[in-house]
Amino acid sequence: MKRFSIFSVWSILAVILMGAAPLPAQLDVPPDLWARKEYKGYQEEEPGCDFQFMRGWFFWYIDSALICYTVPASNEIEADRRAQEVLEHSFSVIISGYGFGTF
Repeated sequence: MKRFSIFSVWSILAVILMGAAPLPAQLDVPPDLWARKEYKGYQEEEPGCDFQFMRGWFFWYIDSALICYTVPASNEIEADRRAQEVLEHSFSVIISGYGFGTF
């Protein structure tokens, strides 16, 4: 079994942290963005999200790293329900909604 020195552990940790997402203070966003959650309901467009390749009903959410995710859903009711659930049950999701894409 190979043992790691304290220096190698700190070196690995430094590499991981340097590649991590920037801290909220380094981003150009309002400082209270991470403290609030916002449900937007049905949206045809959302700044920062690309819906052009979505087809049918879907829900979308933006996490605390400001990355937008789109997830297909089977119908409008499911898309609405899942958009609300992901916002309510996730610590990292800050904005969510749903939409309909025609591709």
